[in-house]
Amino acid sequence: MSKEIALFIRKFENKNKLNDVMIPSRNRFYINLMFYLQELGHKVLIYDQRLFEKKLSKSYLEWIKKKINFKYLKKSNLPFISKKLTSSDYEFFEHTISKNINQNIINIKPFYLPDYYYFDKMGFSAWSEIVSLKSSFLFKNNNNVNLFFKKHYDNIVLKNLSKYNQPEKKQLELPNKYFFLPLQLVDDTVNKLCEHSTENFLKKFINIFSKSHENLIIKRHPKCKSQIITSILNNIDVKNIMILDASIHDLISGCSAVLVNNSGVGFESLFHLKPVYTFGRSDYQIVCRNVLLDNFNFSMVSPLNDDEVNKIKLFIFNVLNDYIINTDDKTSFLKAFQRIGLIN
Repeated sequence: MSKEIALFIRKFENKNKLNDVMIPSRNRFYINLMFYLQELGHKVLIYDQRLFEKKLSKSYLEWIKKKINFKYLKKSNLPFISKKLTSSDYEFFEHTISKNINQNIINIKPFYLPDYYYFDKMGFSAWSEIVSLKSSFLFKNNNNVNLFFKKHYDNIVLKNLSKYNQPEKKQLELPNKYFFLPLQLVDDTVNKLCEHSTENFLKKFINIFSKSHENLIIKRHPKCKSQIITSILNNIDVKNIMILDASIHDLISGCSAVLVNNSGVGFESLFHLKPVYTFGRSDYQIVCRNVLLDNFNFSMVSPLNDDEVNKIKLFIFNVLNDYIINTDDKTSFLKAFQRIGLIN
């Protein structure tokens, strides 16, 4: 039976094209989404989500204060809570989270990798349904796991791909042993899922490493313009802490461990099979080493064991192959439609 879909879109991309022919990833995702929905006989109604946000933002903030734990309100850019607005069978929103899994509301957002998207009843990061998926799904075995992992490693790491454009890969003079700390934006929405802000997280690790002989390499987020972060980085005056603007893949490949609150770089680091220490909540923390920041100890850091490596590969295979949408893969759209009940 055909369904009516209310699709709320913020805007289409109209810049950052590599050439005149290439259609930006975000546009391709929505074009394919609408095409496959209509191909299945569903009716798609398009709404401008910017008007929805402008009209309802104040009332939503009051509603959020009543419904969600106050600690989620530390920053002003809390994602909007998706709430049924039309009589359509399903409503799709962008960069939102849900309070109720049974609303027939779908939250859409770019995933950690280029051309991959969340299509989730609850949201993204640790708000996502991925967090509640059973181990029997996340670590389900498959004979194609190693081949799948290598294909994605070659495509992402060897081609130097990331959610954000990276400097060209090159030979770097790096310490024989070091830890890698990629910074998040100070106003990153997912910071609400962390005990420590980006600023305090950075200060804490500068303090830890400045009292040791261990090396720390910091990479600032490519879009960070925070004067507070600038000031902190400019005042580092210890030889074993370095700030580099190199490709994350160059910096991850030689490190002993990656240290993140819940940055997307933590997920990308899994392809390098490096220990990833997370200090905030995320949807990939099940294959990371989760510790309290005050309990972090250099001497406890060791390479991944065989079980950890196997779980990372299975996790990546099952999440990318059976949960997240690949913009250029019709099958992944159909799997997502089936998962939410749009098709049998």
